[in-house]
Amino acid sequence: MITRVELNQYRRMSDHHRRSPEAKAFRMRLEEALAALPPSWRKVVFLRYCLRLSWVSVALRSNYSRRQVFRIDKKACKMLAEPRGAP
Repeated sequence: MITRVELNQYRRMSDHHRRSPEAKAFRMRLEEALAALPPSWRKVVFLRYCLRLSWVSVALRSNYSRRQVFRIDKKACKMLAEPRGAP
C-alpha cells in the first residue's frame, strides 16, 4: 500500500536523501507495487515519481496527451493505495 503523499515525498527527495536506508526500503516497496500495474501505468508512475520528470515530459515520453497522463496517474495511485488482495 503506497499513498500519493509517499510518492510525492519520494519524488521531491534529493539524490543524497534517496541513498538513505528508508528511501531504499521505500523504493523496494514501490518496485514490488509497480509490478502489479499494467505496463503503461507503470511507465507513467516510474517516469513521474522515480525519474522526477514534469508532466509534459512524462506525456512526451509515454506518447500520451497530458490529460491522459493525469488520468492514468490517478488510476495508478488509486490502485497502489489499495491494500493487497482488495478487489
